[in-house]
Amino acid sequence: MYDIYLHIHVGNFLDCGDPETDIDEICIEEGDAQSIRSIMTDIHRNLTVSLGLLQCGNVLGSKSSLDFKALKEWIAASNVHSKDKDLLVESIYQLILKNPHWNLRLVDRSGNQISSWTRFNVTAVTIEAAVASRSLWCRITRGTWLLWSWLKWLIAALFLAFIGYSILQCYTRKRENDIRATFIMVDRILEVLRRHYEAAKKDDNMLPFIAIVHVRDMILSPPERKSKRKVWDRAVEWIAIHDSRVRVESRQIAGEEFMVWRWIQIAPPPTDVCKYSLVS
Repeated sequence: MYDIYLHIHVGNFLDCGDPETDIDEICIEEGDAQSIRSIMTDIHRNLTVSLGLLQCGNVLGSKSSLDFKALKEWIAASNVHSKDKDLLVESIYQLILKNPHWNLRLVDRSGNQISSWTRFNVTAVTIEAAVASRSLWCRITRGTWLLWSWLKWLIAALFLAFIGYSILQCYTRKRENDIRATFIMVDRILEVLRRHYEAAKKDDNMLPFIAIVHVRDMILSPPERKSKRKVWDRAVEWIAIHDSRVRVESRQIAGEEFMVWRWIQIAPPPTDVCKYSLVS
């Protein structure tokens, strides 16, 4: 970390003999300048180290802020010639505002940072460190903890991604299996309808159509009628929509109303029409 002595001793100290010091600002007498430098060095060291201890989990005896009363006690314990301690506290507040590179800040009772000099109530102002001074061990443990925290989030994200990918794979596989099972069922149904059509052409006593439920009972065993019900329903729907060789009708069979399938044999076009199409 930077050298605290150099860090504090470089800056604007509101010297009363400095022509650049504003008339509205409280200047510091030459006799108090060195003492105030020493006080600011101690305050900076104490607050940054205390903040570092707090960030590293050591809350016992660590105080990362300095209020008005504590600052007056600090000044009283030091060798400062100024008799007006309240005025000296106010000058220290101005020094902090004039030197933001010190990494000290002023906050009010609401926790809001004071960024410009006004005649505020100095008793309600607290000094806080803007940076922390942490030991090497603290930095290592804190860095390890942060790394482990990020690693846990990464592991959790990868795990969730794996779960999502597995669910997507299962859904895709199930969908593919359902589609495959549906088309297998469609082929079995169409085969039954073609055979029934061929048999009905040879036997005038056979009806040219067949009840849908009868086809189901011919293809599926009693246990399968429940387990493959969705597959059957999808196959029936697909045939009704996509296969023009099968027509769905409502017919009376043995005095009972049934939805039936009728196979419509599509005759190939005449040979001369095919030749005409090729020639043209």
